[in-house]
Amino acid sequence: MRVLYLILLLGCWLFYVLYQDTLSLLTLVAVMIFPLISLIMLLITAFSAKPGAVCENRSGVCEKGSIIRFRVWVKNPSFLPAQSVTLNFSVKNSFGGGEKRLSAVIALPAFGSGGASAAVRSAHCGNIIFTPEYAVFHDLFRLFKIKRRLGKSVSICVLPKLSPANEFLENQAECLSDSAELSVSVSGDDPSEIFDIREYRDGDPQNRILHRLSARYENLLVRELSQPVDKRVSVCADCFFSGNTDEQLAECDRMLCALCSASAAFLEDGTSFALHFSEGNSCLVTDEDSWFSALSELYSEIGKPRADSFAELLSEIPADCPLCAVTASEDGERISRTAAALGDRTGGCFLILASQSAAESVEIPENTEIIVISEEVHEK
Repeated sequence: MRVLYLILLLGCWLFYVLYQDTLSLLTLVAVMIFPLISLIMLLITAFSAKPGAVCENRSGVCEKGSIIRFRVWVKNPSFLPAQSVTLNFSVKNSFGGGEKRLSAVIALPAFGSGGASAAVRSAHCGNIIFTPEYAVFHDLFRLFKIKRRLGKSVSICVLPKLSPANEFLENQAECLSDSAELSVSVSGDDPSEIFDIREYRDGDPQNRILHRLSARYENLLVRELSQPVDKRVSVCADCFFSGNTDEQLAECDRMLCALCSASAAFLEDGTSFALHFSEGNSCLVTDEDSWFSALSELYSEIGKPRADSFAELLSEIPADCPLCAVTASEDGERISRTAAALGDRTGGCFLILASQSAAESVEIPENTEIIVISEEVHEK
C-alpha cells in the first residue's frame, strides 16, 4: 500500500509540474493531507482502545483432553472506527511442549468492541498459559500502524483423568493413630501450637502473618502450625523427570494421574496428608481447596532443574511417618533406588506406580505395599 501511495504522490506532483493550475494543486494537497488525517484518526483510536483477555472456563480447572476456550477482546470508546486490527496471542503448556502462536484480524466499530477466540485441546496436564501479546492498529490507507499491549496472561490448570484407587489405599486411615500428640518434624494446621516461623510464600493464609515480627525484620514472616500425629501421613510426588520434552510431559501425565487418584481416595476417606514435592517444601492437604492450592504449587515446581533425586527426597521425611511415594518412572534402576529408600524406614510405606510392568521389575521391601494406578482404564 505504501508503494502505491508513493506512486500516486509522484503522479500528482508530475501533474502539478506539468499543468500548474488550481486542480493539480488541490489534487497534490489532498494526496498529502489525507494520510495525515488518517494518522490522527489512528492515534485517537489506538490509544483510547481498552484491551483484555479472559478464559471462558470459569472454574479455572479442566480435565485433560477437554476443550479450553480463551477470548481476547478490544473495546473502542472513541467515535472513530478501526477498519483493521490484528490481534496476536500465544498458547503454551507451563511444563514445556512448545508454544503455539495465533493471530486474528478484526474491525472495531465506533463506540463498540471486537475480539477473537482460541479453542485449545490440551493433550497433557499442566498450566495452559494464554498470553495476549499485542494488537496492531492500521490506519485507513494502511500507511501507518501502532502496536498496543493486549494485557496480562491468563492460565487454566489442566488435571488428569482420575483412575480408581486400590481399596487398600482408600482404607489407609485405619493405620493412622488417634493420638493428640503433636509432630516435632512435620508442620500442620493445629492453631494451638507454633511449629516454625519462616518467610512468607505465595498462597500462605493472611491470618498466619506475624505483623510485629515482620515489621522488626522488614520482611514478611509467617507461622507454621503444628500437626497432630493422626494427620502426619506424607505423600511424596516424583517431580524428578528426565529426557526430552515429549517424554517429560508423558511421564508427568502418568505421575499426576496416580497422584491425583491417590489424593482423591485419601480425601474421600477423610484422611489428611502432607504433600511433599521438593526438599523442605510441603503443603498440608485437608480438603479440596487446600488440595488445589497444593497442586498449584506442585505445578510450579515441575520441570525445574534439581541436583538431588527422588530417593534423597524420601530420605528427608521422618522415618516413623506413614509414607506414600508416587512415581511414574519406567526406569527399573531408578525405581529400585526408590524402593530401597522406603525399605530403610520404620513406618509403613506405599509405593504407587503408573504401570504394572514397572511393579513387576522391582523388589518389594517388607514394609512397603506396591499399588498400581494407571491411565490405561480410560484407554480401554
